[in-house]
Amino acid sequence: MISCSREERYVVAGAIRGGQNGWFAINDKSHTSINIKEVTVTKGGSIVVYFKFNAKKIHTFVVTTDERYASHGYFVGAAVTSNLAKITIYKRDAELISKVPAQSLINDLGNLWIYGLFC
Repeated sequence: MISCSREERYVVAGAIRGGQNGWFAINDKSHTSINIKEVTVTKGGSIVVYFKFNAKKIHTFVVTTDERYASHGYFVGAAVTSNLAKITIYKRDAELISKVPAQSLINDLGNLWIYGLFC
């Protein structure tokens, strides 16, 4: 049970993708993002998703690759604050796990999916 009223709850959700002009939230005929303000990439290669709200508490935040990235060995993790998520991409290649700069993943067919619930 979340210890905040329904009116105090915030959701962030959507699919993000890397393109020629950087990473962005997908908003087209098949995708709609919720409360994603902006998507940027740090010099260190992490993706930062800014929210349209500043929450008091973090309840849940999940990020995952789609089947295309997963089939190539990519996986992700996130550090989350009240108004943003910093997502880092990794790749497993046999026994080696390496950080992958987001700038190197320019793929119009691969997405990262995000969902978060906040108070």
